[in-house]
Amino acid sequence: MKRGIVLTTLLLTACSSSYLVSIPLRSLDIQALTNESDLIVVGRVTTVVPEKTTLIDSSGGSVRATQFRASLKRDRTFKGNIPGSPVIFSFLLPEKPIGFQGVTAGQYGIFFFKKVADHWEFFDPEHPCLPALPGLRSISGTALDQITIFLGQVLLSPHATPSDNFRSLDALSRLQTDLSQKILRQAFENSSGNLRLMIAGALVAHNDVTGLEAITIALLHPAGLPESLLRNLTGSLSGLKSPKAIPDLVRLIKTKNEEIHRFSAVALRQTASPMALAPLSQLLEDSDLLTRYYAVAGLGEITGQNDWTPAFDEFQKNQKRYLSYWQTWAELNLPAALSVR
Repeated sequence: MKRGIVLTTLLLTACSSSYLVSIPLRSLDIQALTNESDLIVVGRVTTVVPEKTTLIDSSGGSVRATQFRASLKRDRTFKGNIPGSPVIFSFLLPEKPIGFQGVTAGQYGIFFFKKVADHWEFFDPEHPCLPALPGLRSISGTALDQITIFLGQVLLSPHATPSDNFRSLDALSRLQTDLSQKILRQAFENSSGNLRLMIAGALVAHNDVTGLEAITIALLHPAGLPESLLRNLTGSLSGLKSPKAIPDLVRLIKTKNEEIHRFSAVALRQTASPMALAPLSQLLEDSDLLTRYYAVAGLGEITGQNDWTPAFDEFQKNQKRYLSYWQTWAELNLPAALSVR
């Protein structure tokens, strides 16, 4: 019977601040953040003043924290109403890292607030803001559309910092909307270097082959590229489902990189295309257990041979049986595939 194994690539994000956490943040959900916040504004933090110490509850028990009072000069409002320009708000900064993020005076961005009694607080203390640049053009549309466009303008700006680029890309890659994909394609065409490859990875992770050729070239010629970037590009292949990706995946399985083989096998399987049968058959003798499994599972699913499409634990117990069957099947039905092994 069929078994689907979903592999995803995660990009970590953190709100720009002098306070950095050493633990993983909860995943950013921009849709929920936008829908549920009471006030969303773009502006610059002007003052941050400590007020008092207090205790907050966490999964590890009570943690001491400093409560800050801050003000923000508002340039635009995406959601909610507030009289006057300054937004006065408070936030907590724990003494121990539990995921909360702070802001600093002079910081510019998109801020998400909730109304608590008679004052404003960050809607999500782990994700209080997203990057923005001052002086960007006026836009219209829903709050989510405006946020999406602002993030895109950061990616397209020559004045954005590497940190802002990374955070904007991470946020856009989580949206999975037509507008976010359109903006990512535009940013890909107008960027260069490692940023262009990062954008390519975000597109490919969502089954958009726009950036696949750039990723293929990078993985085939990795010299000089950061190891972390190469890992992310390799992992993004697992988002592919389009048969249009098969020619590039065929090139990638000829490398000697075990991880590239594995994620390429995942993608080939997910295309559900008869064109993937030949390259999958070439991976039956791969040195990596998972790659061999994805090859067997893909061959079984695409040909509709459910009896020869094992669950992973079954495959582990009877590898020789399944590999022998599919190797024989490939020799009889895919002679062209065997000739290039």
